[in-house]
Amino acid sequence: MQKFPDAVIRAMHHAGTTVTCMPVVIDSNGQALLDSQDEAVWESAIFFVLPLSVTNRQLKSLFPSQHLFPVSLEADLLEHESGTLIELGVEIDLGLKQNPSGLVLFLTGHIPSHYEAVQLLAKQQSIGLFIGDVHCNLLHQQRIPLLDAHRSVFESMLQEAVRRDALIRMTGSYDPEAVFDSVAPKT
Repeated sequence: MQKFPDAVIRAMHHAGTTVTCMPVVIDSNGQALLDSQDEAVWESAIFFVLPLSVTNRQLKSLFPSQHLFPVSLEADLLEHESGTLIELGVEIDLGLKQNPSGLVLFLTGHIPSHYEAVQLLAKQQSIGLFIGDVHCNLLHQQRIPLLDAHRSVFESMLQEAVRRDALIRMTGSYDPEAVFDSVAPKT
């Protein structure tokens, strides 16, 4: 069975998250790759690990089919005194009592790949969605179309985050860890 790329698995494990959005190269077979090729086109893709509450029985009934699942995306800019965070909410309508959802947090002023991911979202026509089980085995993949309005939102949030973070850095109070901890406190 095909798995998420190793670098995606490592990044998710390191961050302790079950959903991420990362720059990747999608090959002609629709597989996500993280190694650069000379003329490769990079794009942001969402990798989503289903929760344990989705049973093996449900997995077997949901994923043999190739139909597309409705996906809701919601983006928000969170302004903190120590920096700016872009939040991307993802909910996948699998037709279950409780549909899986998750948040991707982008600290664009601190982590270059976060900046690059949002920058790509502001340009690309669609987002690759890769859904996996708890072992990061690929169960399903599909494309989520992005309209001009969606791309415009990502572009304006990225510009605002960069502008705010530059001003905060000038005051000497930029602290990305404090921003992240305010949204995702350590347990």
